[in-house]
Amino acid sequence: MNNKKALIILIIIALFVIMCLGLLSYKVTMLGKEVASLQTVQKELLENSATLAVMSQSVKHLQKRLEEGRGRNFVQEIEKINADLNISKSLKKVNAIGNKKEGVLNINRYELKYEGIDINSTTNLLYRILNAPLLIRVERGNLSISFDNPNLINISLSVAHIN
Repeated sequence: MNNKKALIILIIIALFVIMCLGLLSYKVTMLGKEVASLQTVQKELLENSATLAVMSQSVKHLQKRLEEGRGRNFVQEIEKINADLNISKSLKKVNAIGNKKEGVLNINRYELKYEGIDINSTTNLLYRILNAPLLIRVERGNLSISFDNPNLINISLSVAHIN
């Protein structure tokens, strides 16, 4: 009878140990999945931090340009760009379209029309407008071949001066 009790106790202990090992195995598997999930999240966070660093530099650059352009006149800056590129005679129209306030920013919209500019001057003009000391956003543009001279381009731009 003692042997039967010992055998039953041994079987109960064995079943308890097997059940504990199964539970432990399940827990280890679940923790492994959680670690894999956290590693994926960590990888995404590292990628996002790199993107944020680049975006932060872009925002700082735009803020600097916004501050530099606060006291500047848009029309004078466009005339200066035209004079530097020797295309002042090609500028046919600078038309103020309107003003809009968005938060602390004032957005002044303009329409610019150029006639008879070569492709090199066109490229330089667009580059200089996009990299001007004041913050300018080109909202719409139209390039067309000049009817009189197919080597020249007519440009129509809708731009916003942000200050």
